Amino acid sequence: MVETAQRKIFIRLNAGHMAGMGHLFRMMELAEELERDDYDIEFLIKKDGVAENIISEKKFRFTPFNHDVNEDEIIRLVFNRGNAIDLWIYDILDTEEDWIRLLKEREVLVLCMDDRKGGMRCADIIVNPITGCMESLTGFYEDKRLYVGPEYSILNRKTKKYRKERKVAVRSKGFDIGVSMGGSDTYGSTVLIAEALKSFSYSGTVHFFLGPSYIFEKELNRVLKDVEYSYNVGRFVDDLHKELDKMDVVICGGGVTLFEICAMGLPALSLANEVQEGNTIAYFEARGACINIGSHTSCSDNILHSKHMERALYSHSILNSLSRNAMRLVDANGLNRVVRIINQLITERIKNC
Repeated sequence: MVETAQRKIFIRLNAGHMAGMGHLFRMMELAEELERDDYDIEFLIKKDGVAENIISEKKFRFTPFNHDVNEDEIIRLVFNRGNAIDLWIYDILDTEEDWIRLLKEREVLVLCMDDRKGGMRCADIIVNPITGCMESLTGFYEDKRLYVGPEYSILNRKTKKYRKERKVAVRSKGFDIGVSMGGSDTYGSTVLIAEALKSFSYSGTVHFFLGPSYIFEKELNRVLKDVEYSYNVGRFVDDLHKELDKMDVVICGGGVTLFEICAMGLPALSLANEVQEGNTIAYFEARGACINIGSHTSCSDNILHSKHMERALYSHSILNSLSRNAMRLVDANGLNRVVRIINQLITERIKNC
């Protein structure tokens, strides 16, 4: 009996304070599912101690590269090992056509996640859950397999466990607000939110959840030392989704966290950390799935953020309309859809060989 060689997939991404951690977290979810289908997975990353520790703890294989190693060189170094590669996944936002052509010259299938550049022109598959900036592009690439929308968002499996329609109850002690600005909170938006919450009367508790690459503890502590509202701070908590499930409302960014909050049915107030996040938040808000409270660059004195938050937090009718709309928009089945797309792509390649 001849054994079939295990199919090889490389996942190229960056993670860390500047790149954020969302790419890594969603690709680890994908990698775990693909391993169940007997794929051999290896991550290719630029060196980052936090990211390397997280990948190691999950028992995935990975190769870290120095930050001065360019993408062409990464491809050459991987091929110099003599690897037979079935699929190369890019999750670094915008790729260059030259990278993808270099892979396709070696007959490697390429899938790009949330790509607005090279992948749109050259990749075999493009999966773009960042709907706000990608929706208008679907008609221009009919010759490519382009999958757009929240239904293709790859989320933590626990979003299904805690998925339920919610109502914000009026309580004498106020309600619990969770603040989760992602794994790194690159620009320190948590500090802006903590400051904004000082500007109006609030009787509940604010729970600040800091990610593994968060570096603004001093600034946050400086703001929190004289706040009047009750609060607690958790850093890289063991089970973030379990903690978020206890919240009445969550303030988050416009990346992967927003998709997961919506999939769980939690009312979301969303602050854009990046330009593309602003587009995504606007897309969600137009569908009644979140409330847009601005961006980290929209107002230096925080007036905009505080006014948006106060209006939302004191309107239970608005908050209670969000849960059902959010669950309808993000159904938490994106991981399974993307795995099916990958399996179909590789199966078609095998048939055509």
